[in-house]
Amino acid sequence: MKHFYGALMLGFLSTLTANAQPQTNALPKLPVRRPPYYSITDHVVAQLATPVSGREIVSLVHRLNIVPKELYFEVDINEEPILVGGYVLQNGESIENVSRNMQDKHSTFLREAMASLEEARLVTADPSILARLDTLYKQLQIIPPAVEDLVIGAIRIDDGPAMLEMLQTPRGAFSGVLSIRSSEYPSRSIKSVTSQNQNALATAAITSNENSFPWAPTSGTSKVTQGFTFQTFYFSDVGGFSSNSSYEHETQIYDTAFAQDGGYWTSNMPNAYHDTAFLDNIGIEGSSSVFNPTVGTSRASSLLDNTQYYTYVALTPGSATSATVKIRGQRGHRFPSWCDSTWCVFADQTTFPGWLADFTAPITYTLYWTF
Repeated sequence: MKHFYGALMLGFLSTLTANAQPQTNALPKLPVRRPPYYSITDHVVAQLATPVSGREIVSLVHRLNIVPKELYFEVDINEEPILVGGYVLQNGESIENVSRNMQDKHSTFLREAMASLEEARLVTADPSILARLDTLYKQLQIIPPAVEDLVIGAIRIDDGPAMLEMLQTPRGAFSGVLSIRSSEYPSRSIKSVTSQNQNALATAAITSNENSFPWAPTSGTSKVTQGFTFQTFYFSDVGGFSSNSSYEHETQIYDTAFAQDGGYWTSNMPNAYHDTAFLDNIGIEGSSSVFNPTVGTSRASSLLDNTQYYTYVALTPGSATSATVKIRGQRGHRFPSWCDSTWCVFADQTTFPGWLADFTAPITYTLYWTF
């Protein structure tokens, strides 16, 4: 996991109620919250008071005279999100080029994810598995194929202190456009002690002798190439998560020359976040050469039994033509409990080697695994 670097929550958005029942012939909806909005020392993530479309973000950025580093999008049904995601602007990438570059990765996601689900349906006759896969497939069909039609709900901007001051200025340039919901700064002493303790805890949990993971996914699919990692999975019993639990579905790639993060990610898990790569490899054998593109949820207690979840991260090909890949589940917790940022999530236990899946990438097929 990573150090807690002064994460500042700026607000939580509304959620779907976990026990809402789908209407007849309506697509089942999942309790997916919008991305967490927070600040750390060098950047701020702020909520748009009124979400804008992908085609409107360029003019908004120019009007506010800001330099965004990441855009957060959401896909809604009846004004409730069924999935969230983000796009990190690459080095030197202008906002004018975002639409084209993001479109390429967005289109690849839709094409590859739907093809993988179609392939997964061919390897099972289990009606419950087919029903879960069909529900997820229908969710992906709702996603707008054009980036210009995506809803941008938040942006990440560099220069956190200056941005916070501007955001807090009444009737300033950002008034009525970007908003702050709350502001709290945990002390440096707590952060320092916490990061040291959590690093030790993460290593101990990963190397423990415990051989049971009742909280881990029961079954799922995996596909990893040099262009993306697409994972699906479901839980038979989410009772192993407490109200403060987090869950991360990890793609551990054991050669950093195989691929690097491509800047685009998405998931239908509640409170989904793209895990920071900072200190990402603590407790992983051979960690100096491991690349771990990961998406998690800071609110694992909001996960539902027997619901097909997915994570997708775009990758940029490297020079290595193959690499060992290990798919792992990781249970953690939030500290402080009110903070949903990736910087506030710490590992408690990671599944053993061989649990969930081990293989050599790239694979041109969809791997099905179960426990």
